[in-house]
Amino acid sequence: MKLQEISAPTRWLLLLLLALGAAVRLIDLTEPPVDFHPTRQLRDAIIARALYYRWQPHPDPEKARLAQETAAPGQIEAFEPPLLESLVAGTYLVVGGEHVWIARVDSILFWLLGVLGVFLLARLLAGEAGALAAAAFPLFLPFAVQASRSFQPDPLMSALIVWTAYAAYRWATGPTWRRALLTGVLGGLAILVKSFAVFEIAGIMAGALFILGWKPALRQAQTWVIGGLMVAPLGLYLLLRGEHAASGYITYWMVDFFKLWFTRHFYTRWAFHFLEWFTPLAVLFAFAGLYFARKEGRLLLLGWMAGYGLLGFSVPYLIISHNYYSLPATFWVAAALAPTVETVWRWARAAGRWAMAAVVLLGVLFVGVALRANVRMLKASYWGEPAHWAAVAAAMPADGPVIGLTPTYGMRIRYFGWRPIGYWPPPGEYAVARMQDRPASVWHDFRWRTKGYRYFLVAADGFLDAEPQLKTILTHYYPCIARGPGYAVYDLAHPLKPLPQFPPQEEPRDGS
Repeated sequence: MKLQEISAPTRWLLLLLLALGAAVRLIDLTEPPVDFHPTRQLRDAIIARALYYRWQPHPDPEKARLAQETAAPGQIEAFEPPLLESLVAGTYLVVGGEHVWIARVDSILFWLLGVLGVFLLARLLAGEAGALAAAAFPLFLPFAVQASRSFQPDPLMSALIVWTAYAAYRWATGPTWRRALLTGVLGGLAILVKSFAVFEIAGIMAGALFILGWKPALRQAQTWVIGGLMVAPLGLYLLLRGEHAASGYITYWMVDFFKLWFTRHFYTRWAFHFLEWFTPLAVLFAFAGLYFARKEGRLLLLGWMAGYGLLGFSVPYLIISHNYYSLPATFWVAAALAPTVETVWRWARAAGRWAMAAVVLLGVLFVGVALRANVRMLKASYWGEPAHWAAVAAAMPADGPVIGLTPTYGMRIRYFGWRPIGYWPPPGEYAVARMQDRPASVWHDFRWRTKGYRYFLVAADGFLDAEPQLKTILTHYYPCIARGPGYAVYDLAHPLKPLPQFPPQEEPRDGS
């Protein structure tokens, strides 16, 4: 499809929407990356910093050493290729310094490209009015605004998924080798960026095959070439990597949580969050769009929706606890609501100018209310975080390794404080262990988790009170050698009294 085929008013409106969407995402651009899932963002920032200092021809030796130590395998887990981190680190080299907001700019640009992709797809599925609504939805939805400017691979993956959907639809409705190759390459890149894209890519391809007719489609060489191109990049990466770290991830986050399928809580919470993230009206319009869409579009949307459903069933705990796993579904909702909006617009045009004006006014009100909500959300201040965590890191003893109970699994200490640190599981992790029917004894865990560490840092308000057994161990068996605003350091090498072999039947009370 050529942009010249789009009417001039629609092109100008699309440009205006993109400009507004970009502008709202630039609010507090240089703020520390802790506004949205800070564990994930700081993890990627630490990896990018390590790559930056590794690639510098003449780095500061001390900073280079600390950058590598804080990003070492024992400190940071890696489950996907560091594509975004490499891009950001390369940009650091070009501009001559580490500026983490560069990652935010990259994510914003990727998201805007995804919006352009969903606009083009929605125009094929519905028309220009529906396409404009499909573009506006991911541009101004508060959840999408916050997530799409975060330092993580999901905005890029989401953009590649929607462009794969666009390419697959064009291929399915008019197969050519050029379209087949484009579909395969885009899908393969999406899966390479983050392997969980495979579910929605598979659903999109299933919809495309049903558009073609699955029997004749399976007899086409183009179909198999597309499939090969989609799995080859990730397969090659895993082969070259030669590691099996992903198997532990699959067992922990997928297999161990399949029991959630048989609980009502899983379905109600998933449905509640889906409505919360994407708004009830948009979800209603999206499901109505399955009815108003033409047959080909309906098949693609149903396949895409089934792929998202498979993702949720594959990672049942993550789909209800980590909202960014649903970020690509933003584009599904956008594409699916387009036929409904197009139907309403055609009805308004037939009804007269007053009806058209009312529909336009509703659209303007949506954008205005969303912009106001986003400005208020993005104005939350995190400017004090770097100084605070640098001070905590500076208070950590330097004559031995430290393990800590801190927010974000120690990522704030590693990034802002440039200090490696082991992590003690936060209270929520023990709740997860109970959900998996894994026995969780804090007394037993303390022995093996603290082995090899000299000090224990507590730097999380309320975390220690939420773990009463750990609080008992630290406050009754080990001396506190340093205390400051928001932190305390305990000396594990010089206990006040021996830690009992077995936990006491009755925990001692403070002051006893």
